[in-house]
Amino acid sequence: MSIIIKMGQPIGTESHLKRAIGYVMQEWKTEGRVYSNSGVTPEEVIDTFFLTKKVYPSHGKRQGYHWKFSFSKDETISHDDALNFIKEWAEEYLGGGYDFVVAEHSDRELTHMHLIFNSVKRGGGKYHYGKDEWEKVIKPLTNRICDKYHTGYVKEKDKTLDYSPEKDWKSEIEETIDRCIEVSKSYADFKSRLQRDFHYSVREGVSKDYGVYLSLKPPGKGKAVRSYRLSPGYMPEDIERKIMECLLKPKNVLEAKSDNSDHKMNTQQREENREIFCVIFRQGKDFFRDGYFRRAYIPYKNLSSYQQYFVRRMLSARRLYHRTGTTLKEHEQSVRAIHHMMNEVGELYKHNIRSEHNLSETIFELQKQITFTEHRLSSGTIPAEREADVADQIKRWKTELSELKKMKKQDVPKKSEKEISDQEIAELDQQESLISRKEKSHDGRTK
Repeated sequence: MSIIIKMGQPIGTESHLKRAIGYVMQEWKTEGRVYSNSGVTPEEVIDTFFLTKKVYPSHGKRQGYHWKFSFSKDETISHDDALNFIKEWAEEYLGGGYDFVVAEHSDRELTHMHLIFNSVKRGGGKYHYGKDEWEKVIKPLTNRICDKYHTGYVKEKDKTLDYSPEKDWKSEIEETIDRCIEVSKSYADFKSRLQRDFHYSVREGVSKDYGVYLSLKPPGKGKAVRSYRLSPGYMPEDIERKIMECLLKPKNVLEAKSDNSDHKMNTQQREENREIFCVIFRQGKDFFRDGYFRRAYIPYKNLSSYQQYFVRRMLSARRLYHRTGTTLKEHEQSVRAIHHMMNEVGELYKHNIRSEHNLSETIFELQKQITFTEHRLSSGTIPAEREADVADQIKRWKTELSELKKMKKQDVPKKSEKEISDQEIAELDQQESLISRKEKSHDGRTK
């Protein structure tokens, strides 16, 4: 029986602070068990936080702090008592000097509470986590309230780990990656050196939203950090590109001095251009229904910049997801994420979606089609012998609609189609003709 306190990284941006407050105060998670000294609704709380910052401006990037309190599974404390627990804890620890919001979440089996408080005091000044804060303040306060509610004491911290929220792990990890890139000869060598020379715990995975990512845990940190949580430019494909640039830099300098330079592509560019035509989607009875994967080759220059983004993202994930030292479960998750990206590319090709605007139009039209067909089905307009087929069609449409809505959330860079250089188009034309010849020879053999 115990309670665990997790002090997350300081909230570094205004948008992150707004999202965190909105998340903590979600009605379906809290069922009304929320308390704040700054307002009743998320909008009121957010306005109060930023009003305090406006009245008492401070230098620095920290916007707030988000801590989580979790009871062990064998604790029997009620949801209402859990809210009172965190409310009393926040009022005593912060002393009324900070804007804060607390909530008890009942959406999981494990009873847990959230605390978010402002980085700036109501009377001016910034929050500071002292050297002996844990032993002299947090631990005694928590155990005293645990006695009141008859729960186990706070779980002791591992003294070999640094739990201080003041430590900027993000910057430290980014600096280590930069140092490791300078001495690495390849992406595989980079991962090995990061573990061998810098004593990091490294794992690769694939996310359906971010593609291939690295999970990095430096010495002394309790929880790993995923590379998509770092600053832009620290994803695996970015790291591989930087390593290649470092290796080719002297060669590029010599080529720049020569009049006979033919602007040769590096290895990564050649590999991407060779693969980029291959669009993979599922093929079944209805061509795009669940079934076996089918290959289709499409000229890269015929794709819009919006479509090119999804194709590059899928191919990059496919190329980099091969890894070692991971469990079967992690491997299956990565493969599922890559298959999800393949389906996204297939949906773009099927509906001829060439921009974010096209995507919005397709979603709207599909919603209208579903609503209209459901109305016909419920009103008895459709013959009885076709009702089962129509119901299946509606189900497939809803699945497609769900996938398209997920794509709507992607952070797709807005680029013009004119950004493709003439030289790149010429190179892609050559690759296309080569692939077409291979495809024709393959068709001849299958016949």
